[in-house]
Amino acid sequence: MAEKSKDYAILGPLTENGRVAIVCNDSEKRIEVGEFRPVPQGKPLNLLGGDAVQLIARKDDPRFDMEYIYRQNRKKTEPEESKGPSTAATEAYRDGWDAIWGKPIGQA
Repeated sequence: MAEKSKDYAILGPLTENGRVAIVCNDSEKRIEVGEFRPVPQGKPLNLLGGDAVQLIARKDDPRFDMEYIYRQNRKKTEPEESKGPSTAATEAYRDGWDAIWGKPIGQA
């Protein structure tokens, strides 16, 4: 089922693969540049590598309203607040780092 949104697109020039567009992503408060391409018949929407939208022309306006048919899962793009350095490194990694670069100043 299509998802109503306040997002809109302004179409740009036609390219070899599709049409360049500027998308105002009002729900996430950002502007994106992308490319609109026709959806191939019979191809699963989750393999497109992006969202599937229906563009709805506005009367006397160059903008198109966007109705989402399929939305790709998005990962959070804003950095999370941290209480210190990453803890992804293992002890073996830290030992190797110290062997190459030395221990941080002030540590014995």
